[in-house]
Amino acid sequence: EDAEKLTGLPSLGVIPYLPPEGIKKKRRYGYSSYRYKYSGGPAAGEDGQEEKEQNITEIDLINFHHPTFFISEDYRTIRTSILFSHADGPPKIISFTSALPGEGKTTSAANMAVAFSQLEQNILIIDADLRKPRLHKLFEVRNVVGLSAYLTGKVPFEEAVVDTRINNIWLLPCGPLPPNPTELLNSRKMKELMTGVRRDFDLVIIDTPPVMAVVDPVIVASISDGTVFVVQAGKTTEKPFVKAAEEMKKAKCKIIGVLFNEAKMNREGYYSDSYQYHYKYHYYGKEEVSE
Repeated sequence: EDAEKLTGLPSLGVIPYLPPEGIKKKRRYGYSSYRYKYSGGPAAGEDGQEEKEQNITEIDLINFHHPTFFISEDYRTIRTSILFSHADGPPKIISFTSALPGEGKTTSAANMAVAFSQLEQNILIIDADLRKPRLHKLFEVRNVVGLSAYLTGKVPFEEAVVDTRINNIWLLPCGPLPPNPTELLNSRKMKELMTGVRRDFDLVIIDTPPVMAVVDPVIVASISDGTVFVVQAGKTTEKPFVKAAEEMKKAKCKIIGVLFNEAKMNREGYYSDSYQYHYKYHYYGKEEVSE
């Protein structure tokens, strides 16, 4: 509601906070149930069933490693929001950005690439953060050549792009850090690249730097079909968020909506069945108090 009031941008969905100590995932006789540590669920074995418990602590590529986990389902919900965001059909080139560093845009872009690949679509994910690239680490590939090498004419696209270990996902890593990232992203060759990948892939996801840091994400957004704004719930403040959205709108960039990342649902008191969070009731005489 705050985001919509401040900027007019719709919410695409919410990704819950994954605490450093992790969230336990339980398996019982071929089906899965999940217990968040605050949900007050029964301890392992209380119902007489055998349980194998796994502690999930890593959000990067969580929907690849744990496709049935509830956070993976949240990424698929956001996928649906994006697919229905355009009346004339889903966008083919989507950039991801945030107002400030550390809000989770790179992780969100990678996990959304996995979510779309699960529809049997051919996905290209591009690391257009030519200053602090991270996608090659997430996908565990070498960053020897990539976008910068292609844009400077050192290698053809076929040599710059790499196949990942995840079916249907290809990565165009950043490549060697260039001295002139803004000029490269604003070049004719970058626009030609967008034309080519639009033809060859079902969907292209581009990770870009934060809007308040450099002009690069605005340039990339202007040649994309739409942009997803990643906001760290409970941490991102009003001023930089509004300013970043205004900068994008000023450049006539199409913003699809806002992805709220790391929402501490238990703290706010909002629960849903999909997270297996439940209202708890305490009785004080005739008065019923929920928390």
